[in-house]
Amino acid sequence: MQVYQSQDVDYSQRRRDVAELEFDDYDDFYEKVDRLTWSKVMITIMEWNQLGLLLKYGFVDSGMMFEFLHGRGPIIHWNKYEPIVMEYRKNRRWFSFGVGMEYLAAEMEKYRDTQEQMLLKSGNL
Repeated sequence: MQVYQSQDVDYSQRRRDVAELEFDDYDDFYEKVDRLTWSKVMITIMEWNQLGLLLKYGFVDSGMMFEFLHGRGPIIHWNKYEPIVMEYRKNRRWFSFGVGMEYLAAEMEKYRDTQEQMLLKSGNL
């Protein structure tokens, strides 16, 4: 319930701000972001990371996580910020940075694809 309670208006606005940020690559990202934006991105990455680690280590299952998160957020954010995470790992030598987020996005994609296939087979999609 604490995860749910933390999802207030500020949380939603931050997630939207991070999703809507436009950049071409790692260098462009660092040229465009200020400290506040950097903080929003890092907080979002760390939140997805924590949820991904809960999933990875079996505290929740992928179906529950997908339904709870509506599955799209981690996928969208990972696809957008993967180059930033990978460069951060390399530049900071923090090789485990964002691994939970990466895992979460991959699992959400798998679950989404499985659900779509089931709906296609049943004729409901």
